[in-house]
Amino acid sequence: HHDCQLQADALVLTIYVPGVDAPGVEITTRGPDLIVTAKKRHVLRANFAALNLEAAQRDYELRLRLGRDLDYAALAAELAEDVLTLRI
Repeated sequence: HHDCQLQADALVLTIYVPGVDAPGVEITTRGPDLIVTAKKRHVLRANFAALNLEAAQRDYELRLRLGRDLDYAALAAELAEDVLTLRI
């Protein structure tokens, strides 16, 4: 889930990534596309038969076509309380 706000001087993206630590976040650009990959902490439980645990531990990937008019080199990111905020 994500939210996008256009401000006077920047585009602010708010991306909800529960269970992700800062080292697990990778932000890349490819032409007009922004790609955010967030890898969850994978908890392995001994002697536990997982029914739907694989889906609960799936990593996040968000691909957005934002255009070429943004200054991706000036991108600033902050991760706090399972919310990743990108300011472009």
